[in-house]
Formats: sequence, C-alpha cells, structure tokens
Amino acid sequence: MATKQRKSRTPPAELPLVEMRQAALPMSPGVPTGEPVRHGLYGNGHTGIEYITRDRPASKLAVTFSRYGSNDLSKPGFGEEFLLAHGYDVLTLKCNVNNWYQDLSAETLASIFEKLPRYQKTITYGSTMGGYAAMYFAHVVGADVCIALSPQISIDPGIAPFEPRWVADSARINFTHKPLSEVMAHASVTYYVIFDPQTPDRQHADAMLASSNNVILVPVMYSGHPSDMMLDDMGMLAGTVDSLAEGVFPQLRLAIRANRRNSAGYLFALAQRCLGKKRMVVAEKLLAQASEITDRTDIHLAYSQVLLQQGKPERALEILNSAWSRFHVDSHLSAYRAHLLYLNGQAEEALDAFEGAIARQPDFLPFYKGERLMFKEIVQRYQNEGRVRNAALARARAELELEHGKVETVSRPAMIGAALLLVGIIILLISLSIVFRLV
Repeated sequence: MATKQRKSRTPPAELPLVEMRQAALPMSPGVPTGEPVRHGLYGNGHTGIEYITRDRPASKLAVTFSRYGSNDLSKPGFGEEFLLAHGYDVLTLKCNVNNWYQDLSAETLASIFEKLPRYQKTITYGSTMGGYAAMYFAHVVGADVCIALSPQISIDPGIAPFEPRWVADSARINFTHKPLSEVMAHASVTYYVIFDPQTPDRQHADAMLASSNNVILVPVMYSGHPSDMMLDDMGMLAGTVDSLAEGVFPQLRLAIRANRRNSAGYLFALAQRCLGKKRMVVAEKLLAQASEITDRTDIHLAYSQVLLQQGKPERALEILNSAWSRFHVDSHLSAYRAHLLYLNGQAEEALDAFEGAIARQPDFLPFYKGERLMFKEIVQRYQNEGRVRNAALARARAELELEHGKVETVSRPAMIGAALLLVGIIILLISLSIVFRLV
C-alpha cells in the first residue's frame, strides 16, 4: 500500500516522466497541448475511476470523490472543473450507488494509483459520502492534505450509533472498510474537516478529532449539510479549498455575514435550526425564500415537508412536483409523494406511486403497511360516502311523507301498465293529427 514517502520517489533515469505517463496512459491523437484529456482507469459496475490530465502532467494532483446522490458516472467528478482550472491534474472517483465506496478496497486504489506519474503535491477532496472516502483513502494516495466537507466517520450503526440520517442506506450496505478512526490514527495526512457545528455533523467531527492529532476542524456556522453548498452559493468555496491546500486557515466569518441573505444554503440551515426549536412559521418563510433562489432538491423537499406539517398538503404537493424532474427518486421519496397525492384526493395516482416505492425496495415492510392503510382508508371513505348517501335519501323520503302523506311504493306490473297506457295515448294523438292534417 502506498505511504506518504511515495511522493518523493522519482522515475527511473532511463524513462523520462512524460514517457512514463504515456506508457501507462496513451494520449488521444490530435489533442492540443494543455487541453485536459480523460482516461478511464477502472470500473466495477458501481464505482468508476478516471484520470484527467494534459499533455504534460501538472505538479499537483487532486483525488476527488463524488458526493451522496451524485449517481451519474457520465458527469464530471466532484470539483473536477474547478481543480483543473486551478492547475491540478485530477483523479476522480465516482459512484452510481450510495454505498460510501465500500465496494472499493485500499489495495485496489493503490494498484491503480501506481500507474500515475509522481506529483510534488497531492490532496484528496470530497463532500458528505465523498468526504468520508477522501479521508479513508488519503493515506493510500500519499496525500499531503485531505479536505473533507461534512464527512461522516461512519454510517455503520455499530460505529456511529448516534447517526440517524442514513438508516435505510446502512441497512443494505456491506461494510468492508476498516474503521476510519484506525486508518486516521496511523496516517501522516493533515485532515481539514469543514462542517456546521449546529448539525449532527458535529458528532462526526468530534469523533474524528479524537482519532488523530492531524485533524483540524473548520466550523462554519449555519452552513448546513453539506457545508460546501453554502460556501459555493457565496462564491467562497474555491478560495477556501485553495487556502487549506496551502495550509492557510481561511477567515470566513465576515465574508459569510456579508453574503448570507443571498445563500440558499444559509437560509436552509437557519430554517433547520428553527425547526429544531419548533418555530414552524419562521422556518416556512426561510424555506420559501431559499426555494426561490435555488433548484436544490433537498431544499424543495424540506419546504414541502414543512408545508405538510403546517396543514397545507395542496401547496406541499405543488412544491414537490415543481422539483420532481430533478430528484434522484428513491423508494422513500415515492412513498412520500404517494401520501401527498392521497391527501389531495388523487387516490389512483397515490396507489401508483406506492407501487413504485415497493418496486424500488420490495423488502421494506413499512411500504406494504402504508399501502394497506391507504387501501383501508379508501374503502372506508367509500363506505362512509354510501352511508351518507343512504341517510340523505332516507331524510328526503321522510320530508316528502311529512308534506304529502305516506308515499306508497309502486309495484313493477303497475309501472309497466302505466307506461303502456301512456304510449297508447301518444299513438292516438298522432293518428288524430294526421287525420285532421294538423301535422
């Protein structure tokens, strides 16, 4: 496995650096000098690794990891474009499932990393799930610095029993990695952990600080989860990453204060704080403001949920539907939408949505219970409607009897006889009209 000493190694004298790189990764013909070229290095069906460099490698490398929910392997990697613009070559790891990179071993990444040229400086960089991976694999690539935004020390309940946010994910993940605390304890990497101390991320940060003397906490109040969203809103993320990569602690407080009302992430974090204090009206207003200036699906979902709690299911469904095309739809989100559809009187659409939730996660018992409850309520509603209709008819009959005396029921033969008599009278009138030329 690679260690920090690996960075100082030089290529063999008979094989120049550029030739060594091209031997491992042939360049595409006709690419102008300086234009980044992407090379696919690894894929296992869930995790893909790509290397982006130019004709001549840079002096520094950034190894990045995609965040939770970024499940499209065809898109650029996390921070890729920014890092290329700031003079880095990039090794980007992307995942199409939210598995905290448990399908990738340190040994596999080390074998891939051996194919790359040597760099004077290496950093790892990631957010949320990617922040965890940036910390876990930092020693594998011999990183000088790891910049982790809102990372988790683990979502395994056996390691982090205080973490409630990804229970469904942790239930299906096969955890194969060593505990991050053990990895960090023996690594000579400087770990910068950026987080909002008002969120559950604080417990993860404290656990990381207790695991290694190389951890430096960067608390950013009301940045929410993940913290990079707010910093990016304010145009401060790039500068923060640049400073930390050079070992300079950024001064963020005054800049955040000046830009906070223009940040959906900041408004979202404030709203979450208000929700924790049961200040629902204020939270609803903050989320309304945030949703107007961003297309972030997590903010629209939170706004929809608050509207539902405030007794506004119609508006809640409207907000959810406005962002639906941008969601990475999972089973729980489908079930939530089914609930909203039902509350808005769209029973058939609600049942279809519940079917979608069950199809996505057929082993999750609460979905079956929820669908059965919905069926029961629908049947009960129709039964109640039948009772109301019958009661209304009974009341109308009673009122008619009070006004006109008892209403006798008419037998079927009598009704047929009356109808035949009426038809005979009509035929007679038509015949008389023809006779007297009245038609």
